Amino acid sequence: MVKPSQVVALNGFEDTLRIFDATPWEDRPLGDPSHWPPPLRTVVAILQNTRHPSFCTWGPEHSLLFNRAPSDLSIHIIEDSQDVAELLRLILVHKGHQVHLAIDGPSGIESARTLGPDVILCDIGLPKMDGYQVAQAIRQDPQITPRSLIALSGFARPEDRQRALAAGFDHHLAKPLNEDLLDQLLSELAE
Repeated sequence: MVKPSQVVALNGFEDTLRIFDATPWEDRPLGDPSHWPPPLRTVVAILQNTRHPSFCTWGPEHSLLFNRAPSDLSIHIIEDSQDVAELLRLILVHKGHQVHLAIDGPSGIESARTLGPDVILCDIGLPKMDGYQVAQAIRQDPQITPRSLIALSGFARPEDRQRALAAGFDHHLAKPLNEDLLDQLLSELAE
């Protein structure tokens, strides 16, 4: 669920930005919510509960209501299977994330250094460098500091998970990927 701080009101066409949790309700562009007409309450509720960036205009001043999306993370996927990478990219973009792809370990590390992603999803079975080596290299590189490094693997035994954590991954997700589990993890990271 979107927190009220993620709903933004832009008054008129000015450059001022007010984040709803930043000021008391009475000082907000739309005033105290107890005085809002039911349609406005409905619009704000929809914006607060959508998983996608959304906007609408409201009132005579044409205030713009904008939802930044709860899980707007920068995610870097390191995956050698073009089909898997593209499907995962489409799913994550649809959920409001910014997504970048790399097809092997060395290019994934280099692009992570440049992009500075919030989250890195890394396949274990990569060419050139396996995912364990990628995780170790990322953890040793002070220029790469993601909130979370997540292993994606077809290997799902307990010892595979332990090996991933020992290599520097924060989480280990088995393929085929459980989308609900990934959503929950990304929602926690977005907070």
